[in-house]
Amino acid sequence: MMPETKAVRARRAHVIAVAEQMKGHSMAEISEALGFRSPPAALRRKLVKWGRSDLVPDREMLSLTERAAARRALLVEEVEHLAGWRSADDIAQALGYKSVKSLTTTLAHIGRNDLAERLTLGAVEDSTGRFVISGGTW
Repeated sequence: MMPETKAVRARRAHVIAVAEQMKGHSMAEISEALGFRSPPAALRRKLVKWGRSDLVPDREMLSLTERAAARRALLVEEVEHLAGWRSADDIAQALGYKSVKSLTTTLAHIGRNDLAERLTLGAVEDSTGRFVISGGTW
């Protein structure tokens, strides 16, 4: 490992000072204030590496398991919310999936076959423009 230069120590001190001033803000806001182009997770990792995990908001210190569970819960919530308003193709695209099949596969993997079934059975647009999901056992 290379020895630490004065510039590196000064940059670290600046990052820590800004993070201390902005305590309570999200990592994204702190990263933006510092002019970081890397994702906020990179700043979080640096602060933890430097022994300053106290500057990382609690909500951003979730374990990998907790983050995965939070992502799954958010996905389910989004699908449930959008299911009555948009077509299955639109829902998949809005949530960043290439196709309805990939979205339904993910839903099946997380144990939400009911939502996957709702999407694959298809929806019919009624006279108000709202999609009505027909059939199924939910």
